[in-house]
Amino acid sequence: MAARHLEFKPIHCGIHSALQNLLVSGAEKLTDSLLDVTRKQHFDKANVTVASKLFLALVNVILMDTVKDTVLANERWVPPPGKGSLYIRPLLMGSGSVLSLAPAPEFTFLIYVSPVGNYFKDGLSPIDLMVETETHRATPGGTGCVKTIGNYAAVLKAQSSAKAKGYFDVLYLDHSCAVFYLFHGAAGFKNHLD
Repeated sequence: MAARHLEFKPIHCGIHSALQNLLVSGAEKLTDSLLDVTRKQHFDKANVTVASKLFLALVNVILMDTVKDTVLANERWVPPPGKGSLYIRPLLMGSGSVLSLAPAPEFTFLIYVSPVGNYFKDGLSPIDLMVETETHRATPGGTGCVKTIGNYAAVLKAQSSAKAKGYFDVLYLDHSCAVFYLFHGAAGFKNHLD
């Protein structure tokens, strides 16, 4: 499908109030004729969680069906087996004109895709992570446990510092005790280490 440009007014609430959520996934060719969408079992549940945190409406959005239709329409861009995947980025954002801090009066839902190489160039091998002790990626009651646009901006400074020191990425600690890890880069983990 052809991409098209989106036009927004300067007081677009998805921009100045960061009322946006996203969920990353990928489509990989298991064989030359068989496609698999990763994380499909988490799509709808994860997006409802994000939407409820950001007061976004998900009424009548059948996310997984929309993702499947988008992947099938762009199947020619999925790399060959083992050579990468089709990056999938669903985005739901408040798109109404609101200057005050308030829930969005309307929403825009879109999915964009792009072919990408393998994230881990050397396959599943150990990586070096820098333990971050000053910056915390998430706190209780916040939005750190869901994919929102503000979560990415919060990690860029620490991530740049880690990469400048030769690390692959950052390992964030639990803010309450600075002992257990919770997040690697922009990705969250469900369980603590003992």
